[in-house]
Amino acid sequence: TTIHFVYPAVVLIGSAVFHKEKLTLEKTGIVLAAFAGIYLLSAESGRISVSIVGFLLAFISGVFYAYYILKVSYSNLRTMNSYVLVYHISLHNFFYFLITALLTNTLTLDITIIAYLDVVLLALFSIAAMSAFKTGLNYISSWSAAILSSFEPLTSIMVGVVIFKETFNMRSFFGTGIIILSVVYIALIEKRNEVRLKSVKASVK
Repeated sequence: TTIHFVYPAVVLIGSAVFHKEKLTLEKTGIVLAAFAGIYLLSAESGRISVSIVGFLLAFISGVFYAYYILKVSYSNLRTMNSYVLVYHISLHNFFYFLITALLTNTLTLDITIIAYLDVVLLALFSIAAMSAFKTGLNYISSWSAAILSSFEPLTSIMVGVVIFKETFNMRSFFGTGIIILSVVYIALIEKRNEVRLKSVKASVK
């Protein structure tokens, strides 16, 4: 999980290399702070066990997710309706996984009614989350959206503590604090940029 969240750094680097965005120490520091917070939330205390295959798969998933963020932010997909984009992505994913399951003989429909209901709920929540994320990219920068996504593991921790009565230790406390501070700082930066943009427009008029 921790390695997957390398994507904010990949987004930051990709936007600077391919889209000529300014790479500042401020942005770099926020990305590193957010990753540190995610590590504190995700990594097991006192134990570091790395599988090369797992590491590579997690890293590749982070790179691909960063590519998705950059593609939506800097292409014509930005103007596409969020639900339309999610529909096309979901449709292609459906056929991809269906073909993969048939070829590998791993398709099974022998699950309980509760499991089917869980799948439906998961699909609905996923559609809402993907649509909201894409809509957010219309209003904020790609790297800001990537940092805000750091709330994902934080939300998982909070749900675990409230619903499943999991422990909330000092690592979780510091990780939570770092992520919240990073997100708040992102909001301040976006607000500052908005004020600057209004000032530029006013001076042009």
